[in-house]
Amino acid sequence: MSLIERCAWSGHFDEFVATPDRTLFSHLTRFVREREELQLGAWRDSLAAMQQEAGNCIRSLPAAAGFGAVLEYKLSVDRLRRPDVVVLENGSVIVLEFKSTSHVRQADLDQVMGYARDLAGYHEASHDRTVIPVLIPMKIRGSRFRLGSTWVCPPSEISALLLDIAKNSKVGRANIDTWVGSAFVPLPKLVETARAIFERAPLPFIRRVAEAGIPALMDRLLAVCKDASQSRSRHLVLLAGVPGSGKTLAGLQLVHHEGLDGLVTAGSAKRAIAPSVFLSGNGPLVNVLRYGLGSKVFITDIWTYLRRNLDEGAPAPREHVVVFDEAQRAWDNQKVFESHDSLLGNRSEPQLLLEACGRVPDWCVLVGLFGDGQEIHSGEEGGVGLWVKALSQAPAGSWIVHGPERWKTAFESAGVPYEASSQLDLNTSLRSHLARGSAEWASLVMSGNFDKARRLSGEQLEGYPIYVTRDLEAAKAYVRGRYEGEEAGFRWGLLASAKARNLLQFGVKNDWMSTKNVNHGAWYNDEPTSPKSCCQMEAVVTEFGCQGLELDLPVVCWGDDLVWDGKTWTSDAKPSKGVRDGLRLRMNAYRVLLTRGRDGLCIFVPAEPKANMDRNYAALVEAGATPLSPDRSEPAEVFSGVTVPGPD
Repeated sequence: MSLIERCAWSGHFDEFVATPDRTLFSHLTRFVREREELQLGAWRDSLAAMQQEAGNCIRSLPAAAGFGAVLEYKLSVDRLRRPDVVVLENGSVIVLEFKSTSHVRQADLDQVMGYARDLAGYHEASHDRTVIPVLIPMKIRGSRFRLGSTWVCPPSEISALLLDIAKNSKVGRANIDTWVGSAFVPLPKLVETARAIFERAPLPFIRRVAEAGIPALMDRLLAVCKDASQSRSRHLVLLAGVPGSGKTLAGLQLVHHEGLDGLVTAGSAKRAIAPSVFLSGNGPLVNVLRYGLGSKVFITDIWTYLRRNLDEGAPAPREHVVVFDEAQRAWDNQKVFESHDSLLGNRSEPQLLLEACGRVPDWCVLVGLFGDGQEIHSGEEGGVGLWVKALSQAPAGSWIVHGPERWKTAFESAGVPYEASSQLDLNTSLRSHLARGSAEWASLVMSGNFDKARRLSGEQLEGYPIYVTRDLEAAKAYVRGRYEGEEAGFRWGLLASAKARNLLQFGVKNDWMSTKNVNHGAWYNDEPTSPKSCCQMEAVVTEFGCQGLELDLPVVCWGDDLVWDGKTWTSDAKPSKGVRDGLRLRMNAYRVLLTRGRDGLCIFVPAEPKANMDRNYAALVEAGATPLSPDRSEPAEVFSGVTVPGPD
């Protein structure tokens, strides 16, 4: 993308002040192609205020003539994320967002803070600089003040704020052209990542992926595949991790990695591609990827694979590398027997997979992707124990097992040789740089450790807001406002537990028939204006429809199936047939629901049944969730006496 395509206009303050406002306005309308009078009027007002304040800066500090101004900088190619103005001065990157209001909305605060966090986390030229969010309600008067990490500033205070910030900086000013042209590489969503891999397009180098060890992990997985090919051996790799840590990303990369192209295919005298396959028993994930990619060959349903390769007389499987997603949800033998009318015998999914992969000629690598604490269905409670049992019953020495250190004792106690590696235990969420710690926060909430959860939310989740409200319409209004003007490319929607019985009366359609009819492919992929899109906030997806997937900002509707009694979580929800520990599955369901967000999380706790829901609401507030208050709509005079010291 050329510089002119990255922003509407950029230049130094002296150029900005000297450029006629009609010229700047022409740049804005041509870049954004905006024709609505409301937006055009807002631009006229904000340009006039910004030019006046830039002139004030120069008059007070002549060196400010060299400050940089960037108008409508496009944070990424495919999303309408454009801060109104970015100021580059004395080492700081200051993000200014203008709103034509006399009050402060929480959604506006979070929007400008999100811009700042994205620049700090993903924009190469901003990594080592202080990025400061500033919200400017155009009709507010009085002194500037701070709400959290965001400055709220009347238009007349912009120059004073910029100069105060400049006084305290010891870093050189960024070059405007270098800054505008710098790489901005956010972690792509799952479908975007899959498409890039599918098309063999190079994925951008992503800072947090490197920090979390994904490149080193890929090297290790490819080394196992190479060793298996050369030594004609079979390997089971157990890759575990917290929600959003990159397990599925790693699995997708592996099965379509060009590093497999040089491996010797069984029965071939020449070096060729080692066939591979990505398997999932997660129906919604399969539908979403197929819908988004427009292809059914990229991902295979687990049962299609097993029936094809275990039928009597079936030819030997051709795939040497097999990745099984959501391996922690593997079914036990009873669930398999009942669900498939005994056609596959009395064997668990791990047994069936090991048997199928054992038929692959010469060598095979089976990779199981394990999500921590995400068993949510009957027949899934065996977890890693099912794999231990399946391997203990396999012929001695037939499989070499690799996995996290924490499972070493379980396998070796069953007589299964085990190679432990810390690289196979991913403990950092990659969904968003904002979401670091969100999985740990959810785990602390589920364990009842609210004090630690509250401390974590303050220390690690700044910029990843977690709100709680008793008003569903307030939650919807907040989420819509959060992405107002930048809807394309973002997704938000309603999530709820499948077992909650009290949500229907509050307009949350989590009943079996309603959720059964959701088209998950369209729900996640369609544009916000589509009637099938999650952004309409009509159709509801449960824990079964969102596991392994994500939204930018979900509204989690907390029901009566998991209740805090003052000491521990309890559940009186009727468990499904065959469930051994219904409470554990309920807690896992909410763990899944609470870890689906990239930009933040909003939790709706209904009013009834009153005693139970009041306790749940109080528990979430104690754990650090912020009550979602109405917009700050007080008259501007309320703020006029607030005096806040200059920036640190």
